[in-house]
Amino acid sequence: MIEGITINLAGQDYVIPPLNLRGVKQCKADIARMTSVTKNSDPLNAERFEAVCRIVHAAMIRNYPDVKLEELEDMLDLGNMNDTIEAVLAQSGLKHHAEDAPPSGEAQPSPSTGTGSMQS
Repeated sequence: MIEGITINLAGQDYVIPPLNLRGVKQCKADIARMTSVTKNSDPLNAERFEAVCRIVHAAMIRNYPDVKLEELEDMLDLGNMNDTIEAVLAQSGLKHHAEDAPPSGEAQPSPSTGTGSMQS
């Protein structure tokens, strides 16, 4: 298991690692869209939702290769989406200004112990 941020999605903890170079290359346009989010951006924009899902999925499949994009779309919601994308972008070293993002929900990312163990 690759070290990352532990995020609870749909009642289960997942250790989501940083994006690797393949993920950055595949999600370049989505990353640009997410790192330029401003206070005036529409928080319910469908393109933004799709970008979040693709970026998080690219990171998540490093530890959970069987998770399908469609499954991740069911796990992400308005309560955990912002914290999840913030965690992926921040630990991947990509600039993202939390103060410019729409208000975040209830998900509370926390650093992984790196042991590979997960709590249910």
